[in-house]
Amino acid sequence: MDRKVYKWDLEDFIKCFDEMGLKSSYKRIEGRNAILVRVANFEEMECLFGHGRSMWAIAMDRNYWNRYVKDVNRWQFVYLNFDVREESKDGSAFAFTYDPTKCKFTDAASRRNVPTIGERIDSIEYILSYVLDCPIEFIINMKLNTEI
Repeated sequence: MDRKVYKWDLEDFIKCFDEMGLKSSYKRIEGRNAILVRVANFEEMECLFGHGRSMWAIAMDRNYWNRYVKDVNRWQFVYLNFDVREESKDGSAFAFTYDPTKCKFTDAASRRNVPTIGERIDSIEYILSYVLDCPIEFIINMKLNTEI
């Protein structure tokens, strides 16, 4: 996979994503200048969100990816909000892990790697209602490009 560097712009992100031919997939968030990415593996997480683009450990170190996602068969998502003009500001990106066997979020962090979830149901509802503005079915039904 050839890594492409995208500008902080929705259309440029989609263009670069499509050119890389990734196993990961994305959905635009209707009515927003935002996108939700379901990340397929560590290599793609690192390619898209590592190399200084985020402070998320799972984008920089395979051991963290394995511990949070791969070893427990969870799904990794990244929400990008391009309405936040500066990429490094909180609110511009949000990473979260979903456990499909338990139908629950297990971990989440803002752009600066600040944890924002534990076992609190109100945190989950906040993510769905105010951050992603989508029902849980949007996440549950999101397939990787290899599953389509």
